[in-house]
Amino acid sequence: MNANPILLQKKYARIVELFARKKKISIDKALGIFYHSEVYQLMRDGISDMHCMSDSYLEKELEKEMKDFSNQKIKEYAKPNKTLKDCKETLELLKEEKEKSNPYILLGRVFELYKQGAKEEHADWYFFKYLESLKIEDHYTFSVGETEITVPVDVFTPFVEIETEGGVINPQWHLMIAYYAYIDAMYNHNDNEYAKKIKTMPGHPTGKFGIRCKSLKKWMEEAFGKHQKGKQNGEKSGF
Repeated sequence: MNANPILLQKKYARIVELFARKKKISIDKALGIFYHSEVYQLMRDGISDMHCMSDSYLEKELEKEMKDFSNQKIKEYAKPNKTLKDCKETLELLKEEKEKSNPYILLGRVFELYKQGAKEEHADWYFFKYLESLKIEDHYTFSVGETEITVPVDVFTPFVEIETEGGVINPQWHLMIAYYAYIDAMYNHNDNEYAKKIKTMPGHPTGKFGIRCKSLKKWMEEAFGKHQKGKQNGEKSGF
């Protein structure tokens, strides 16, 4: 059933205003998120009579499409206090890790192939293309409410050379790109032609926050002087 266009526009405006207020973001930003959402498409096309649902219900559905980073300590972990070479315990754990059982190492390996032109219908490839489309190689920027947090990181270099250890995964790349940026792309950038396809492809992350990798937690402890107590938020993740 199609709604009256004027009434539908007014409903859009109410949902956007409610969403902006709850997420503490500007109307312009909320508007951009809304018009690239599945909620908007379903309402516009009259599917399942979505436009008949209450404003509150539709706003909550819009929230479900987004991933909120406000409870993640991205800013705290943006700039390490120690180099990886000086994180001795981390390096020992990195040496012990088996590549085949670690999805972030495998992601790093396929990034190397994608840089050479390889292509596949897989979430990892669309994530790579999303990053490539940003045309920025030395940092990644997260939007947390009205605040933007820019993290210095070599976006397309998953591995680093350590004199005594050879090539190992870069924990900063693991945390900020393989983990946080992947989730960010999958949920918060439906306006990007590559990012919006990630959730529809095989191999995408669960989208849950939670770090269980021993080497990464040890690096966060050593490089920042912070002790990691269990999994963040108590949720499991592949990273």
